[in-house]
Amino acid sequence: MSSRNGVKLPSTKPHRPAEQPEKNRRITVASPAKINTFLHVHQPRQDGFHQLITYFQLIDLYDDITFTVNRTGGIRVDNPAVDIDEKKDLCYRAAKLLQSRTNHRLGVDIRVNKRIPDGAGLGGGSSNAATVLMVLNQLWDVGLAKHELLDLGLQLGSDVPVFIYGKSTLATGRGEKFIPLDFNNPVDNKSIIVIKPKVHVSTTKIFQSEFLTKRAGTGTIRDLDIATLIQRGENDFTSVVLRLYPEISQIAKRLSMYSPAHLTGTGACLYTVLDDVKKADKIIDALGSDCQAFVVQALKTSPLLSK
Repeated sequence: MSSRNGVKLPSTKPHRPAEQPEKNRRITVASPAKINTFLHVHQPRQDGFHQLITYFQLIDLYDDITFTVNRTGGIRVDNPAVDIDEKKDLCYRAAKLLQSRTNHRLGVDIRVNKRIPDGAGLGGGSSNAATVLMVLNQLWDVGLAKHELLDLGLQLGSDVPVFIYGKSTLATGRGEKFIPLDFNNPVDNKSIIVIKPKVHVSTTKIFQSEFLTKRAGTGTIRDLDIATLIQRGENDFTSVVLRLYPEISQIAKRLSMYSPAHLTGTGACLYTVLDDVKKADKIIDALGSDCQAFVVQALKTSPLLSK
């Protein structure tokens, strides 16, 4: 039921009532990653969160998530690639949040086959949480509207809503306010190399660093040339991350010998947009064995929006 090109979710009108699902009712879906092709950080707001302006670019690097509905009401998550207590896993928290919000009596067994590196600035955990909310909204026949799912997603993390929104987009606020744009995105239809150094970056450490220069005010979209910012890969965290994490700096220098190196999110991943995909193998070989590399394509929409 899943594919790289889209996913067909079950009908919201099952043969039996929602509380009496078919035994072993199961679906596998693709949960995509993202990169930030530009990212500006402004001063903290009154709620403590920083005001951001960013462009979320979805890419075709996926985790596969299998859902099996159960009648016990229990929620179980098998996510072997992530070393975390089950109840702290974002998939578990998303399912539990939806169950509590709707007083639903069904449960689910969730199996995550991870390909998106964890803690890399690619939004893997956030994407998984969004996928859980969207899929269970149908499998459990809950019927929440999209704005309700977006509200639940924001309770789980700032990057979760964009995966529910399901489109590459400009975003402001914490990253949850989306602004549709009609412009020539320089990343459209391009191949991208995403590089994951073998180092973990602490988002808290980056935000609290004395070396981070935060922009004044809240930013004004009309004053920005979005296409140029994406072309440059402008990211306010870049200089801080490269200064605090020399391993990432070294890989960025090697990458820059062949193609411009850009940081996504707060790291640790770097990326470069290729003008010719034939260059990918040469670049990856030059990077060495101290990182992972993925050749991906830019996506305009998430496969979860294709039914």
